[in-house]
Amino acid sequence: MGGRGSPTRQGCVGPRRGSAPDRRVMPDRFWEVVREEAFEQELRFLVADAREADEFVEGAEYILARDPRAGQFIGGEPELWFMPMAPLRGQQISLLYTFNELTVFFVSIRLVYPPVPPPMPP
Repeated sequence: MGGRGSPTRQGCVGPRRGSAPDRRVMPDRFWEVVREEAFEQELRFLVADAREADEFVEGAEYILARDPRAGQFIGGEPELWFMPMAPLRGQQISLLYTFNELTVFFVSIRLVYPPVPPPMPP
């Protein structure tokens, strides 16, 4: 894919050379997202309704399929990353994943302890 205005960095999301810093470029391809069995079981424990569970993680799938480095690197072998998710019933959730050049693997989804306390009234 060449030509004027095409992305210069394969698989990267970010500004094009010479463009405004806030302008984003779609990657040349998307990573496939695979939900590991343990991830699915933990997700169903957190969100019993299958449709609600899918909707809960769709945003993370959308982001990570385009740029798996969007999360925070933890370390380990294989390299483990996490992405904070929206609070669920007042509790913070973290998505743990790993990826290679083709696939993002959702490994685990967990409550963050201690739970996020509710805001104090004024």
